[in-house]
Amino acid sequence: MEQSPNTPEADLTAATSTVSATPTEAAIEFDSHPFTFHGLGGEFFRIWIVNIVLTILTLGIYAAWAKVRTHQYFYGNMQVAGGSFQYLANPVTILKGRIIAVVLFVAFFFLNQQFPVETMVVSIPLFLFLSPWIINRSLRFNMRNTAFRNIRFDFTGSYGSAFCNFVLGYLAVLFSFGIAFPWWIRQLNKYLVNNTKYGDAPFEAKLDVGEYYITFLMAMLIATVLYIGLFVLGGLSFAGAAFDAPAVATIGTGITVLVGIIGFTFVKAFVNARLGNLLFNNTKLKENKFKSQLDAKALTKLYLLNALLIIVTLGFAIPWVICNLVRYRAETLVLEGNDLDSFVAAQIDAGNAIGEEIGDVFDIELGL
Repeated sequence: MEQSPNTPEADLTAATSTVSATPTEAAIEFDSHPFTFHGLGGEFFRIWIVNIVLTILTLGIYAAWAKVRTHQYFYGNMQVAGGSFQYLANPVTILKGRIIAVVLFVAFFFLNQQFPVETMVVSIPLFLFLSPWIINRSLRFNMRNTAFRNIRFDFTGSYGSAFCNFVLGYLAVLFSFGIAFPWWIRQLNKYLVNNTKYGDAPFEAKLDVGEYYITFLMAMLIATVLYIGLFVLGGLSFAGAAFDAPAVATIGTGITVLVGIIGFTFVKAFVNARLGNLLFNNTKLKENKFKSQLDAKALTKLYLLNALLIIVTLGFAIPWVICNLVRYRAETLVLEGNDLDSFVAAQIDAGNAIGEEIGDVFDIELGL
């Protein structure tokens, strides 16, 4: 007799086949694409020194071209998945925005000289209400003039969200006596990432506020231990001076200063590494994700070496220092994805640079 397809044996065989096939079908393989930076300190030095000289000779007018040249060098030398970034801003557009920004700054300066009280009463609330607009215009301009594989980025943050995150968030930090600071940093990171798009695909950052508090609490603990150590070393130096032992006092002071410099540099590197890894490791672009491996010890060595280079060369090593920092950031970042060719370029306007240049003049500096 012919076996029915609905027998227990047939059901067991089908179930086993389904269970064994499901993991293979559901598995998603991600390709790893390390970021690489090919810029060299010597190459950038030539761009850097020419930018400085021409900016001075043109009384600042060339600064717009200097900014574009610098961005184009670093963007063009940053590569991932076989492609490099592009900076597409027009220097003339930046110059127009910068002129407007400088005119506003000069007007504020002279009004403040003639009517200091009235100017401050009006300018402070005006600045608070204008700053979200300035920040959004700056971010939108930079994103829309940045491209990868000929697809532009975009920034879609609204005025209301920027006001809540930057202005009200800052006031929350002040009124909480700094307790809300980790929360505020997390809110700013979420605002910046979640409102950024690559073509028509939005970035998404899921950030745990607890991790931010843990980072700053650990940094405070390290700093506290460091302060205690410095207090002890300072006491030894003071004792050496009190007991007429200048050699002990000198050596003790030198060690105290050295430990302080290295220690607080490590605290800075620790926070930067933790926050950098936390941000990128929890950010996605569709099914693509990032893997960041910044290391506090490596960053500390890099910071100290860069500071020494700048001091010894009287600032002429700045191009090498910048390249070293960018190269390390690239070497510790990997893009893991499998649909890099599926993005569609959204048709977006290149925008204008007025907001960005006002931000530069009034010292609103943002970095991601």
